[in-house]
Amino acid sequence: MSESTSTVLPLLALSAATFTTVSAEMMPTGVLDQLSTSLSVANSTAGLLVTVWAMTIAVTGVPFVRATIRWPRRRLVLVSLGTMSTANVLTAVAPHFAFALVSRVIGAMAHGIFWAVIVAFAATLVPHERAGKALSVVLAGPTLANLVSLPAGAAMAHSIGWRATFVVLAVACAMCVVVIALVIPPEYR
Repeated sequence: MSESTSTVLPLLALSAATFTTVSAEMMPTGVLDQLSTSLSVANSTAGLLVTVWAMTIAVTGVPFVRATIRWPRRRLVLVSLGTMSTANVLTAVAPHFAFALVSRVIGAMAHGIFWAVIVAFAATLVPHERAGKALSVVLAGPTLANLVSLPAGAAMAHSIGWRATFVVLAVACAMCVVVIALVIPPEYR
């Protein structure tokens, strides 16, 4: 594998992961009407799925980072993405709002860990002098998520239902796990 390929593919995989995690974070705002109707709550109550996500990260971020400080970053990224995949499945099958809220808390805890390590992890994949360029690739994911995934998720929710949107997010997170595991060798810590 050439040096260019050996760094571009991992950075693109991490960019896809940041795209997917931010999409999962914000998706309730794109499917709010369908989600609130399906779960029999007001739109303002359904909006708590995003608010509680942010509060969960604020409360659990530092303790979870401290608890996992000795874990290799690659493993943390893979575990957090796998957990987010599971959380999105749980959101998709939520029979009521409380269940959806718990599933979002699980996803948010994983998201907090993911974001605590992703930037530093991406920087380790390239020589020091190329860290800025590497981070610009990885951090393009969240910007694109807000531009692309929210409108796409809303369109999907209108055509085949909000639950399908969260299944797609779960599959995307799982695919990121597989791709990252394949293109970033275990020695990257």
